[in-house]
Amino acid sequence: MKALFFFVLFFCSNQAICQVAPQYSISSVDFDIETNMFGDVNGDNKVNVSDIMLIVNHILSDSPDYENLMDINNDGSVNISDIMIDVRIILGENVNKYEITYPDYLKEEYEKTLEDVRQVMDDSSIVVLYATDLHFSYKGSGYAEKALFNPIKNMFQTMKRFEMDLHPNLIFLGGDYIQLPTVSEGQTKEMGFRVLDYVNLWLNLFDSPKFLVIGNHEINYTGNNTGYGMTIDEFYEYTQKDIVESGIVNEVGYTHKLFYYDDEKGKTRHIFVSTGSVDYNDIVGELVETVKGTPEGWSAIAYNHYVGRDYNFGEPVFYNPLINVMRKIKETNVDFIGWMGAHNHADVCYVLDGNVGISCLQSGAWTPGMSQDGVKYNHVAKTSSESAITIFVIRKDLGKIYLKRWGLGRDREVNYNSHSGSVGLVSWSD
Repeated sequence: MKALFFFVLFFCSNQAICQVAPQYSISSVDFDIETNMFGDVNGDNKVNVSDIMLIVNHILSDSPDYENLMDINNDGSVNISDIMIDVRIILGENVNKYEITYPDYLKEEYEKTLEDVRQVMDDSSIVVLYATDLHFSYKGSGYAEKALFNPIKNMFQTMKRFEMDLHPNLIFLGGDYIQLPTVSEGQTKEMGFRVLDYVNLWLNLFDSPKFLVIGNHEINYTGNNTGYGMTIDEFYEYTQKDIVESGIVNEVGYTHKLFYYDDEKGKTRHIFVSTGSVDYNDIVGELVETVKGTPEGWSAIAYNHYVGRDYNFGEPVFYNPLINVMRKIKETNVDFIGWMGAHNHADVCYVLDGNVGISCLQSGAWTPGMSQDGVKYNHVAKTSSESAITIFVIRKDLGKIYLKRWGLGRDREVNYNSHSGSVGLVSWSD
C-alpha cells in the first residue's frame, strides 16, 4: 500500500491531471506542512504522510468493491483524481464545489431546492444545513455496504454545494452515524470508529461553523444492545474535541454532553445536547443556565438526537425528562425558537406549552418511521430520494421555521410564536 501511495504522489507531480493540487517535495517518509491542525488525523501535531495514508487506505483497500465505494468525482472509477481530492481535504485545502460532484440524477433536485430556499430567505435569515440518522456501515463489515454508504457520500457532496451557495450559519449532524452487523455476525468495536473516520473526513469539507452530537447508535452500534459501542468520552475525543479546541464551539461543564455556539451573524445561541439518550439529569441545571445566558436581544435553539418518542396523530408522546427540560426553558423567557432533533426517522412537530420541538426524517437509507402527514418515506437507490438533507430557514421577523428538503420527503413550515398564528401550526408542501 505504501509503495502504491508514493507512486501516486510521484506520478501526480508529473501529470496534468493533478496540477490543480498543491505540490510538495518529499524528502522522507514524514514531512511537516505548516497547518493549524486542520488535517492532523493521528494527533501527532503535524500533517504528514501518516495522516494521508489513513484516508488513502480507505479509498484503496483490498475490498473488491472499492471501485464504486469512494468514487468521489463520480467518473466511474477510483483513480488519482479521487485520491488527490481526499489528500487536499486532509491538508486543509479548499476544494472547489465543481470538483466534488454528484450523479446526474441528483442535479435537478439540487437546483429546485436551492431556488425554493432562496425564495424564503432574506438577509436576516438563520440558515442551518441539517443531516441526521445517517446509518451507514464500514466497508468490510459485510452489512449492506454500498446501499448504506453511497447515498451518504452523495449527500455530503451535495451539502458542500449548498454551503458554497447559501453560506449557512451552521452545519449540524444529529447522531446515529453507525449501522453495523451484530457481534455474532462479525462486528468489532473498531468498526464504529472507522465509520466516524468518514464522518470526520466529510465534515472537514465545510468551512462554516459546524458541530455533531452523539446518537444511540454510537452508544450501541446496532441500536438494540447486540453490538459494541463507544462511550461519550470516546466520541468526544474522536469527533468533537478538535472543534471545541478550535474555539468555534464552547463546552459547558466537563461531561462532554453540553455545548453551545454563539452566532453573531444570526444573533442566536445554538445549544447542543450530546447524550445519546434522554437522560439529562446531570446537565439539566447547566442546560437551563446556558439558555438563560443567551445574550440580550438574541434567540436560542437547542439541538440533540432525541426530541419525542412517538406520534399517534392525537397527541405527542414525550420522554418525561424532555418534558421537564422544555418547561424549564419556557420559564427563562428567552426567545427560544425550538428544539431540533431526530431519532424517529420521521418528520414530526411536537408542541408543549408553546415550546416547539421538530423531529426530522432520517438522511440515510434506513428504516422509515411514520411522519406527521401519515406517510412512511422510503429511500429509493440511485434516485433523488436516496438520501435527505433538511435546510432550516428561520425568519425571526415572521416567527417561522421553513424546513426545505433536498431529497427524500416534503417541505414543512412551522410557526414558533404568535407573529404568524398558532404556535406549532404545520403546513406541508411538495
